[in-house]
Amino acid sequence: MLRVFNAFQFNAVFVAWPFLIGWLSEQETGWSGAAFYASCIAFSVQFIIATACVSKGFENVTEL
Repeated sequence: MLRVFNAFQFNAVFVAWPFLIGWLSEQETGWSGAAFYASCIAFSVQFIIATACVSKGFENVTEL
């Protein structure tokens, strides 16, 4: 059950992250530029991790 909950959290953050990036791109505060670039990098890292997890999951499938 915990795996399902963690997978849901991981995907919810992955789906919501572009909205945060869009919000940060429109802000005019002092640190919003740095937060925008850090968020873009973190989103890219999470995309790579999600792709690796799905790839590893398909390795365990013997027959469809």
